[in-house]
Amino acid sequence: MDISWAEVEAFKVGLKLEKSLNVGRLIMESDSAMLVNAVNKRRLDITILGQCSRSECDIFSSFESVQVNWTNRNSNYAANSLCKLAIRNENDLYFDMEYPMDIHNIIIRDAIN
Repeated sequence: MDISWAEVEAFKVGLKLEKSLNVGRLIMESDSAMLVNAVNKRRLDITILGQCSRSECDIFSSFESVQVNWTNRNSNYAANSLCKLAIRNENDLYFDMEYPMDIHNIIIRDAIN
């Protein structure tokens, strides 16, 4: 799978998760400028990727407000570490407030830096 489409798939899964959790205000961040631009300019983007993101963004009406922001890859330590942990443990790391200490340490380290 091309990395661009992998980013879109992750975006779709995130949207479905947020909707199922009844989140009111949605802020999504990605280090993929291509994805952020495709989502934020979906009404103007005539590429296949733009049209795909346009149809996926119909779900935005379920939220009070939506922001899709680009973040520098270096600022994405927590997300990158959690993804590696999920891959290593072969699971999706879905959890509520009770979570393992290694996840706690990743989040705290990211917050301090």
